[in-house]
Amino acid sequence: MIGGPKSPISSLGPMQPRTINAEGTKAYGWKAHGILVVNAADPRLTWPERELVKQLGEKLYGRARQEVGHG
Repeated sequence: MIGGPKSPISSLGPMQPRTINAEGTKAYGWKAHGILVVNAADPRLTWPERELVKQLGEKLYGRARQEVGHG
């Protein structure tokens, strides 16, 4: 065989998961569509900003699940 054996080809190749840039995707959503995705615990936000995000989320979607502490 010249060049050795060929690698197997799968039709599932295009379905392999890809890593995405989450921050880039959020920025694109905001700039292109006016959709804002915010983590209420984002450390880049000040306390009043985090509270505003929390209040908006609760108003639009109801209360978030509370994390249960173990220990």
